Amino acid sequence: MGKSGGSGRRRPAPLAIAAAAAAAIAATALFLIPKAPLRIGFYDVDGDLAASVSKVVDAWAARSGTKASGSMLGRLDAASLRGVDAAFLYPSAANEPSAGGFAPIPEELGARVSIPLRRSWCLPLLADTLELDWRKDLFGKEPASGRFGASALAAAAKAAKGKAATPLILMGGDDARLLDAAGLLVLAKGGIAAYGRLAALPRKAGADAALGADLAGFDLKSALEPLAALRNDGLLHPDWLDFKPGAAAAFVAEGLAALSLQSLSTRRRVPRGTGEKTPGSSS
Repeated sequence: MGKSGGSGRRRPAPLAIAAAAAAAIAATALFLIPKAPLRIGFYDVDGDLAASVSKVVDAWAARSGTKASGSMLGRLDAASLRGVDAAFLYPSAANEPSAGGFAPIPEELGARVSIPLRRSWCLPLLADTLELDWRKDLFGKEPASGRFGASALAAAAKAAKGKAATPLILMGGDDARLLDAAGLLVLAKGGIAAYGRLAALPRKAGADAALGADLAGFDLKSALEPLAALRNDGLLHPDWLDFKPGAAAAFVAEGLAALSLQSLSTRRRVPRGTGEKTPGSSS
């Protein structure tokens, strides 16, 4: 199971690290690697994210007296991973077939990850979940109990119509967030089996093929119908397909949206305490 390194000595199989919640876990993972020059690889990871991770690794390496180097990987195969100690990648269905090429996650590390994020073949570090923010003055400090599906979201947005500049915003101009929203709708409509089929669609599939693919008795186009209905009813901002994270953060910070479906990283762009200092901002 070892892989040959540049020095000719045996090296352990690389550790798969999912760039999808804590720096402490990352540091612990790297400490498990022998103090030879640390080599990390990035596979199909956003350039800004790779630069951010490299900065953290370089700072750790400087403090611990370890040399580190990073590079982008073109493939996830034995040749590309030769000499790599840790590979950063997204935990996608497309990458899962390569799981056998990575070292198993040590039990003491896996136990420190919450169960929904736990995987047998990679270690999650940067979980960026999709979340729903709501204005405290319109909905209170606590959400209604029970499952908050598409119909409940539409009902809440309808109740807020006329009380905010827009009842609901969604970052439709960001492909990752749009895919997150699509995943939620597919999961609500067809359960985990349908969600699994969506995740297994080829990444390079054309829009028509993706929209028409069978997801357990329905297709993605029908799963997305609630979004079209929200827009047609004036509940979803008419320009939602152009919204990037910066626009979503501005709507939240200014209290212009009653509800905002956005990522955790976008929410973190809003200053702490906004909900208390600015009447009508999100919780």
